[in-house]
Amino acid sequence: MNGDLLDRRVVAALGAINAGRHAGMADLFDLLGGSVYELSQAVTGEAELAEDATVETFTRIWTLARHRSPESTATRWILDLACDVACVRRAGRDISATNHHP
Repeated sequence: MNGDLLDRRVVAALGAINAGRHAGMADLFDLLGGSVYELSQAVTGEAELAEDATVETFTRIWTLARHRSPESTATRWILDLACDVACVRRAGRDISATNHHP
């Protein structure tokens, strides 16, 4: 799927989410769930953290979709959000790891 078509489908899914339709979230996950997970895996380096970051990303999308800035494409906004969530997850892991050392 080319980038413009993907983004149009993502925008449609976000519109459904903004209207409170859960089907929009299912569509969005079908479109970008794999990419969000792969990005989260690349950032965190751990499958479990990537799974948690993916769930958190889609949870945040549900609450933040109506506040998305039109300055970037919808797909870019979601991947940026996923990267931010994964970075926080990774940082939390790094802090936890250092707290277990004497």
